[in-house]
Amino acid sequence: SGSDIVERMITAISAAFSDRPIGLGDPTAQALATIGTRVQRESYVLAYIDAFWVIAWGLAGAILLQSGCGSSSSGVSTGGGTQAGTYIITVTGSAGTGASHNTQVTLIVH
Repeated sequence: SGSDIVERMITAISAAFSDRPIGLGDPTAQALATIGTRVQRESYVLAYIDAFWVIAWGLAGAILLQSGCGSSSSGVSTGGGTQAGTYIITVTGSAGTGASHNTQVTLIVH
């Protein structure tokens, strides 16, 4: 069971601490602190992975929604729009002082 695995891990890590005469306290307490640090580090890694998955799914959903807002046009003209020909367009600019200027632009539609 899970508790047997934890007991064996605590025993193994405690043995490593008891083999060294470093005098930092009870080897079992040091083993538990080491295991706690490892578990906390793993939980942070898993939390980051979860956050990246949430972001990835959110972006995928946004892309799908964005593509659903696109035009359903096939790109083939159905006859609407400006007729083919040459057009002369007059552009007039005026200022608040009463001055104005006109210019003509030729537009060719094929």
